[in-house]
Amino acid sequence: MNVKSFLATVVFIFLAISSIEAAEKTYKFTIINENNETKIEGSFKGGDSNGDGWIDKTELTNFSEIVNQTCLRGKIQRKGWKEFVEEEDYPKILHTLQDVKKFRFRVHKRKKGDVILEFKTNTDNMKKFAVRDYLFWRQTELKENGTQVVFLNGVSDGKEGIVFCMSEAKNLRIILK
Repeated sequence: MNVKSFLATVVFIFLAISSIEAAEKTYKFTIINENNETKIEGSFKGGDSNGDGWIDKTELTNFSEIVNQTCLRGKIQRKGWKEFVEEEDYPKILHTLQDVKKFRFRVHKRKKGDVILEFKTNTDNMKKFAVRDYLFWRQTELKENGTQVVFLNGVSDGKEGIVFCMSEAKNLRIILK
């Protein structure tokens, strides 16, 4: 084997490995608090196309997140809306790719149980969550390498937003499949 063919083989192998690492993969995640309650379930799809070891927002091709809490009994900054909305009417808000504001996931050197996942979502299209002329939204922020999550829920009458619940969870476990 001459030097040219050897170098061509090395380049081919390097490109093949790089393309395998950059290939898109679907990940399913569950975020559990210290009381073993499932707080968030979701999935995302993407690949490390730039080879930096992370999947960021620009490399995502699919995302879904559902939060398993409604927070209607939280702090209310303005009264009035709750008379018209029963807790069972509160819409289950599923965040999708269009709702992702920040995202990063460490792909390389991921050890079992050592997952670095952070994201922030916010409901873009509140109209699809309208209940009796009130618009509902949810923001989720998973931060500090996935050890803390902040939920912020709101309702609006179309004229002003009313924050009615903010909660926080720490010491989380992320199960990733």
